[in-house]
Order: sequence, then C-alpha cells, then structure tokens
Amino acid sequence: TSLLFFAEAAWRIAAPGTSAPQRASAYFNAANFLALGMLGLCCVYWPTLSKWLPRRDENENEIEDKTQQVELENSPSLMDTEQRVVVESGEATPSDEGGGRPDGAPEGPDAVPRGQQTEDVRPAAKAYTDGAPEGPDAVPRGQQTEDVRPAAKAYLSSLTAFLVFMTVTNHVVKAFSEASLDRGLPQTEGVESFVTGAAWFLLTDQKSFIATLFLLAGLYCPEILDRKGLRGFVINAQVRLGGAWVLYSALLGPLTIMWGLDYLSLPLKYLYSSGPTWAVLWLLNFSIAYALIAQIAPTVKWSMPHPFVLLLAGLALSGVFYGMTVAAGDSRWNYFGTMNKWNYAVALYVPFFTVGVVGGRNDWLKSVEEMPAWVVWPLRLIVLGFWVTFFLATAQVTIPIPGLSLDSGLVDSIAPPLYATVVSLNLLFLFNRISSSGKGQSKFMSNMGDAAYLVYVIQYVPMSVMLISWMEILRAAGVLISYKGTISYTYDDKGEPQLLSKGAVWGGFFFVLV
Repeated sequence: TSLLFFAEAAWRIAAPGTSAPQRASAYFNAANFLALGMLGLCCVYWPTLSKWLPRRDENENEIEDKTQQVELENSPSLMDTEQRVVVESGEATPSDEGGGRPDGAPEGPDAVPRGQQTEDVRPAAKAYTDGAPEGPDAVPRGQQTEDVRPAAKAYLSSLTAFLVFMTVTNHVVKAFSEASLDRGLPQTEGVESFVTGAAWFLLTDQKSFIATLFLLAGLYCPEILDRKGLRGFVINAQVRLGGAWVLYSALLGPLTIMWGLDYLSLPLKYLYSSGPTWAVLWLLNFSIAYALIAQIAPTVKWSMPHPFVLLLAGLALSGVFYGMTVAAGDSRWNYFGTMNKWNYAVALYVPFFTVGVVGGRNDWLKSVEEMPAWVVWPLRLIVLGFWVTFFLATAQVTIPIPGLSLDSGLVDSIAPPLYATVVSLNLLFLFNRISSSGKGQSKFMSNMGDAAYLVYVIQYVPMSVMLISWMEILRAAGVLISYKGTISYTYDDKGEPQLLSKGAVWGGFFFVLV
C-alpha cells in the first residue's frame, strides 16, 4: 500500500489540474500520500529499523525491571485481594491472614492442584475482560479471532450497514432528481411526487449519516489501538482504508469515468477520481492522527455529558457551520484536499470522530443505551421537527404550497450539526433496542456489516452499469434520451429539454437501487 501511495503522489504532481484550487489540492494530496507511504514503510520495517537505534544499557534495564517488580509486590490492591502469582517459581505467596487459596483459584474437590495453575487464572468477576463470550458456547481461548467484539457493541455493525445502504440510496436518488433540483430542468406532469420526496430525502440523509459513520469509526479506534499497538494499528489502517482508497481513486474511479465518456461518445481520458472514497481517505488521516496523538497525550477520563448538553454543543457547531458556509459559498476551495466540503468537515466530521474516540475510550455507549424515556422521546420529537421543516422547505417549491415562505437556504446552512447530533443519539439507541436483546447479532447481520464497507467503496461501479442499462431500455422503448453532462433528460413536444416522465423516473430509481 505504501508503494502505491508513492505512485499516486507522483501522479498528482504530474497532473495537478488547471485552476488554482485544483493544483493546490493535488500538491496537498501528494504530500499527504508521501507522508502516509513513509509512515507505512516505517511501521512495516520497524523490527529491522529498531535494531539500528541506540539501545539502553542492560544494567539500567535490569535495575528498572527490579524496581517495577518490588512496586508490584508491594501493591496494596494485589495484597488485599490475595491474587498475586509469582510467575518465576510457579507458587503463590500466602496471605498474612492465612487460609484460602491466595491465587484466586477455587477450593474443594474441583480445585486445580497447586503447580498446575497457569498465569491466566483469574477470579470470576474479572474473567470477562477480553470481549469474548463465556459459557457453553464460548470460543476456546486461543481460537478467538480479532473480530470478536462484545455483544453490547454488535449492533454497531448493523447500524453501519444501514448507514451505508442509506448513503447508496442517496446517490441513486440524486442521479434521478439532479436534473430538476440542480440543473433547473422543467418537470413533467406527475413527477413532482418523486422530486419532492427526493429533495426531502437528500436533506434528511446527507446532513447526518456520513457524520454518524465518522462517529462509529471513532468509537472503534481506541479498542483497535489497545489491541494492536501503534505499529499494528497503522498497518491495519493502511491496508484496510488506504488500500480501498487507492483501489478506487487510481483504478475503479478512472475506469468508470472512461466507460461513461465512451458511452457519451466523448474523448477518452484516464482521470483521477475520488468518488465516495473521499470519506475513506479522510478517515485514514483522522485515524492515524489519533493513533500518533494518543502516544503522547494523557488518557482522558470523561463521563458522557447529558444528551441535552450534547445538543447545546451541536447548536454551537451549527453557528460554526453557518459562518463557514457563508464564507465559503460555492468556492472550489471548499473541496481542498479531496474533502467533500470543509464546512462539513470542521463542524461535523472532525467533532464527530473526536467524540467517537473519547466515547470509545470511556464507554459512552452504555450511557446512550440506558437513556431514560424522558430523554429519548424529546430527542425523537426534535428529529420529527427537523423532518417537517425539511419537507416544508422542499414542498413550497416543488408542489408548490401557496403562502409558505420558508428560507430553505438558511435552514440548509444552520441545521446540519444539531440535526446530526440528535439523529446519531436516536440511531444508537434505536439499533441497540432492536438488536437481539443485547445478546449479539445473527450471522446474516454480521455478514451484512462486514460487506457494507466493500459496498460503500465500489458502489459507483454497479450504479453506473445499471444507469446506462436503464437508459438503453428507455431508448429501446422509443424514448428520446439526451444528456447534460452526466444527467439524462428527454424533450417535450416543442423540443425543449425536460425531466423524464413519472414512470421512467420511478421505474429507473427502483431498477438501479435494487
């Protein structure tokens, strides 16, 4: 993966684009890729590189080891609980009070004979520390895979799959509504039902679900870092996230564009394309930044604030979002470094990922899962209020609604952070409740969660195939199809461009989505 990052950095430098924002982004990407590549190589070859570094004097190491052993033996917590096991001799040290087995093992006819106990003997209260289930269905120790997760967190996999499905649906909806919503093409009779629903869905979906995905990724980071260490964490992120990024941006994305250009009878070009994997690249950057900062920053012990306090934080971020939206406008600088709008990054993605990291370290999920009804229901009503507002902001234009004058631009530039905060809390609570009573998830749902990441990365490839297939079906049926960029449209009796008919739009939506 590191070598591929180097190659992609060279590509970005060789073909930076023409405008100032394009060139700046290309050079930033190149520096980003070089840094990721160097860090990846250092981690892969660290066992070799570490041999070249100066070592500490062996006497200093021996003195430090003895000091730590004395401190451990004098630890009050260990002496009081009578659980200290001297590994060197394989014998336990009796307690001062006498009696009982000082190593925490049971007594009686089923007791393990002295000398046959291993270091892994633990009291029952401490036995469940590695996230593995216990009982007759427990996975034998030593046979557990890295994917073993506590049952209480298993529902996060189902939530991830749901968010990915909604993101894919968002892109399909946009493909069939963009001609009317963004390009201003007139609607055919009856299609306003699709356009209204599409605009409402886009508002409710894209303002929160990607931020929630960043939140979920942050929740897993502390657990993975603790289990793998810095070197393993970086290598895992480089392969899983970096590999997906390079696969799409350097291969699948350009090939998909070439196929579309060929279908439109345009000159073929092998163009750099991030597609939906822009989020994967920045998740990789955020994850590695966290892992590096965690090496020097103290562990933050912080209980979860009350959900209503989090809403106040979301409201403050809405102010930040509004200021950045007004300042950025439609500038291409808002997409600098392959980020999909920096107003969203600063006010949503970075804060949500950070909250996920802090929450994962301090087990905030438990507080969310145990929210009382008097907290949950106001959160649900707030979401409902946002949905009604989004619908009115859309319907006043697409239906239209006489006498309604709602500033949809103001709603769009203020709502996202607060809306994403309350939606995330509701989704976490809801998916925990509908999971299998906290006992984990079925194999099917587990597989869906595992496949969701692949679906997210490659979604544009099958989507483009199905879109072109649907256009060819319409052409075979005698519908005149033309394009404005990549947006398909037809013509009315006067030869003016017009959105596809109601049946073509609805039929195409389900054809591509399914």
